Amino acid sequence: MKKITLLISLVVHSIFLNGQPCTPGNYTNPGFYPDVIVNLPIAFDLVPYNATMTVVVPTQYIYSGFTMQVDSLSITNINGLPNGFTFTPNYGHWNAGTSGCILISGTFTTSQLGTYPLVIYKKTVIHGGLAIFDSIFGYNIVITCQPIVAGFTVSQTLFTLPPFAVQFNNTTINMNNYNFIWNFGDGSTLSSNNPSVFHTYSYNGLYSVSLVATNSIDFCSDTILKTDYIYCTGGISCNYTANINQVGPLTRCLGDSVLLSCNTDASFTYQWRKNGIFIIGETNSQIYVHQNGAYSVTISQNSTGCALTSSAIQVNFVSLSSPQLLALGNINPCTSDSIKLFTPLLYNTYLWSTGSNSPFIYVTQSGNYILTVTDTNNCSAFSLPYTINTSYLAPQSICIVGVDTAINKNLIVWEKPVSSVIDSFKIYKETIASNVYAPIGTQAYSLLSTFIDQNSSPNTKADRYKITAVDTCGSETPVSPFHKTNHLTINQGTGTNWNLIWDGYEGFSFPTYNIYRGTTQSNMSQIGSIQSNLTSYTDNPGAGIFYYMVELVNPNNCNPSKSLNSSLSNIVETTNVGIERNDNEKAINIYPNPVADELIIEIKGNSINTNFEILSSIGQVVYKGSMVEKAVVQTKNLAQGVYVVKLGNGKRFEFKKVVKE
Repeated sequence: MKKITLLISLVVHSIFLNGQPCTPGNYTNPGFYPDVIVNLPIAFDLVPYNATMTVVVPTQYIYSGFTMQVDSLSITNINGLPNGFTFTPNYGHWNAGTSGCILISGTFTTSQLGTYPLVIYKKTVIHGGLAIFDSIFGYNIVITCQPIVAGFTVSQTLFTLPPFAVQFNNTTINMNNYNFIWNFGDGSTLSSNNPSVFHTYSYNGLYSVSLVATNSIDFCSDTILKTDYIYCTGGISCNYTANINQVGPLTRCLGDSVLLSCNTDASFTYQWRKNGIFIIGETNSQIYVHQNGAYSVTISQNSTGCALTSSAIQVNFVSLSSPQLLALGNINPCTSDSIKLFTPLLYNTYLWSTGSNSPFIYVTQSGNYILTVTDTNNCSAFSLPYTINTSYLAPQSICIVGVDTAINKNLIVWEKPVSSVIDSFKIYKETIASNVYAPIGTQAYSLLSTFIDQNSSPNTKADRYKITAVDTCGSETPVSPFHKTNHLTINQGTGTNWNLIWDGYEGFSFPTYNIYRGTTQSNMSQIGSIQSNLTSYTDNPGAGIFYYMVELVNPNNCNPSKSLNSSLSNIVETTNVGIERNDNEKAINIYPNPVADELIIEIKGNSINTNFEILSSIGQVVYKGSMVEKAVVQTKNLAQGVYVVKLGNGKRFEFKKVVKE
């Protein structure tokens, strides 16, 4: 974990000081400074001496992997903590020819290198209330590795006959702050913090020696390489080299990977190293790396017994924190006003959810706006949604969604507030693209606050819905959070068991699912209940044709007068599942269960081609195949969990549950 303490000085000075701020200094004028290196003071001049200055500084900034905590404030007449502070000058002290400082001490804690934003808002009121000025200061706090002054010498570099021993002396400044790995160039490495180390060479050659120094606190590394440093003739020679094809150092975004490769030959074997340590299993001529470190490869030649190690290449992965969105201006209802959305920090590229690639946009419509940015390393990050509401009205909410079983269509229900400025409600449905919604209908305010999705197909899949309100000026509120219907499926277990599996309702928390069964769709009754964190149920009703449905109840109650507090799933029928077969002639056998590395699927007495799929617990197809009587599936790489094997042809299928251990 890297911990950096940052001193931020906010300066109030007299206009009669010729713009010179108070001391201690190295201050700058007010403005936007995109890059500020850590461990240096950040400062800016503020206002004339006779002003009231308010700086809104939250007591804590929290980003991904990054925290700024305001530890102390040093000034008199500070009020309004902890959300911010207000400074009113003492006119007996803040007069011509005097100056002073406001000091804010913050501690930054981060485990990743990268760029982190710091934003400070300043509101200036000129004495007497004659004018108000708003300023926003944006800074990128750049967390970088500091240079390491590393080095080494040797007792002798030229030899005439191997084997020979060489003494290496570590000359790194402040050695106690680092851990060291030596790479002697002949396939040998050594981790040692001793000031002197020894190594024996067994073959002729030109040996490139490197020393990797890693800071024991922040784990930043530096590599000192001396090419062709040790030279020897008179013995057996290694007649090849060991080289990594890429040139370092390489910087990539956190979560990405880097491909490293080396020179190849049919007689070579390979072993990759990170910081001089063998990487288990990495014995090919290339490697994908995902972590910070100094990477090298040892190439051995079996015919001669030679082993050479390449020079190390440093790979660093950096992160980019989410940009912060700010707004200037406001929108009055029933006007053509706009709001400016922007981020106060500089980035390499910008992409708004509207499609604009400008550093800022002007917004005239309600919505949730998101900005995606990239830095000079092509690392990307996106902001939290910034919600703009251009309407008189507050955003609306869906109460519940479900299936109207009488017509087998999805039903959307919401609470209708008492209002004279609501014209209508607009219903949105998720398209075939994830998280992309399109309007499917409008319901006038005077009508009942329910909507039937005539194009829904509850037996096929679940659907997500959102809602907005439109005021009498035609302005629309932002869309509500989504609600998702509950989709039920069924498959036959052993004997007369029936397995119910559903994908789960989304939109609010609730404690229980209720299970219904009937011999017809009109005479269903509750047969059991199950916790809401479970989505499967097995029933054994005996022989016959049965119908099933799953219900959940909204604990917050929709409008009681409508009696629409429960959400029903689609209804499933037991006659629509199963592979057609004579059970005396055909039997499905799937083993072992639980399975580790290899799953065997058999259908005895089946002489025709049968298709099968293996599905995850969320319905994702992880394997497809076909067979005649028997198939063997490799399951070693499947994650642990519950899977379903789906077998059949045409419209009739058999489902079997399998556990991967």
